[in-house]
Amino acid sequence: MESIETYYDLVENVIRNLGVDPAVCRGEKPGQWNLKKGSASVWVDVWKTQDQDYGYIQIMGPVCEIPAEKKLEFYEEVLQINHDLYACAITKHEN
Repeated sequence: MESIETYYDLVENVIRNLGVDPAVCRGEKPGQWNLKKGSASVWVDVWKTQDQDYGYIQIMGPVCEIPAEKKLEFYEEVLQINHDLYACAITKHEN
């Protein structure tokens, strides 16, 4: 496996290609970026566990707030969408 820094560079090149300065987006720890493009917020994390020979990338972006009304219908629709997704998922983070 390549060094983890190789993947940091890859992510920073993608961020740069979006027209955003990756240095401004870096998080508190290496391998973390928080960026905004237009009204979209995106959080990127790249890490490797100590005892494994592979790493992970996680990309998250808030889509919407959970509606106060019709929560059951909302969650049912999210579950149906999740069923058709591959290698990604919709989850709940705060509200």
